[in-house]
Amino acid sequence: MGFDVAVKPLADGGLAVTVLNKGPVSASYALPLAWLGVAQTPCALATTDVWSGEGRSLEAQGALKGEIAAHDTMMARVAPAKCLGWTPAGQVAAAQSAFARAPLCLQAGDKGGVTVESCNSRASQQWRMEPGGHIALTEGGGCLSMTAGKAAVEPCRAGAPRQTFAYHLSGALTAGRELCLAVKTGKVGNGGLIGQQGAVVRGERCRTFAPEQTFSAPHRGAPPT
Repeated sequence: MGFDVAVKPLADGGLAVTVLNKGPVSASYALPLAWLGVAQTPCALATTDVWSGEGRSLEAQGALKGEIAAHDTMMARVAPAKCLGWTPAGQVAAAQSAFARAPLCLQAGDKGGVTVESCNSRASQQWRMEPGGHIALTEGGGCLSMTAGKAAVEPCRAGAPRQTFAYHLSGALTAGRELCLAVKTGKVGNGGLIGQQGAVVRGERCRTFAPEQTFSAPHRGAPPT
C-alpha cells in the first residue's frame, strides 16, 4: 500500500502538496521538505492545511507531518517566500511491466550501482532534477552518471556529458545524442527483467517505443502560455 506524494508549483511562487494514504488504516506521516526539492537553506515557510485552514510556520529543513486516515489525503499549501527555492524532486519510476502492476523505482546502491526496486521511502530513491541536467540524490550527495552499458552514482561534476540529462516527452532520459537510460531486460518471467526487483539500470542506444527506456520523473511541467 504505502503513500503517494505529489507536489505542484503554483502561479504565485508557492507549492501545493498532497499525500495519499493508500492503506486500510490511519497512519502518521512525516514528509521532509527536502524530498519535495525545497532548498535546504535557512528559511521560515508559512504552510496551511487545506482541509482545516490551520496555518503554521515550518523551517525549510523541517517536515510536513500529519495523521492521515485510511484512503484519505493530507493537503497543504506552502506560501511563496523570497527565500523559498524549489527544484523538481522525488522518485524516478520505470514503466510498468504489465497492466495494474506496480512500477519499480530507480535506486542508488551502496556500492554506487543503480537498479530498479519496489518504490519506498528510502533516501536512496529520492532524486533532484537540477536545472543544469544533473539528476542528484536529494540526500548524501552524488549524481546519476551514464555511459554505454553502465549507470552509477558518482561525485557531481559540472558540465560532465555523462551526468547531463534531458527528460523527453516520450519518457526517455538521455545523456548525449544517442544514449538513453534503460532497465536491463531479458526473457525471464512475465514481462522480463523490467518487472523484477534488482534489474540493473544502464545506458543503451536510444530506440523508439522502448518500454525499458521509459521513465516517469519529476519535472516543472510545460511553461505557461
